[in-house]
Amino acid sequence: MSVKKREGKNYYTNSPAYVQYFVLFADLDHAKLAIKKYDQSVAFGARPLSVEFWVSPQELQAEREQRSLRQVIEMMKPIITQNGGGGNFQQRGPRPDYQQQRGG
Repeated sequence: MSVKKREGKNYYTNSPAYVQYFVLFADLDHAKLAIKKYDQSVAFGARPLSVEFWVSPQELQAEREQRSLRQVIEMMKPIITQNGGGGNFQQRGPRPDYQQQRGG
């Protein structure tokens, strides 16, 4: 967990115009629990709580790649079923005797 504080400047007084705290949780379940506890701790005088979900660039890239793969598989399903394939894709290399047949 990480906590950061940001204060907005008030140019007319020395006190800050606003104060914001940013809390970064390790996972979503911990964040949900903290929000729930906050809501239960302050009854009617609660200040507004702004919640944003941040995801690392690596996680976003992995999610995009998975989505793209699913889309390709969905597009290929009609072709696979039309040809009677069961969806069992195997990547095959050249046959071992291929070079011998070509004289290599």
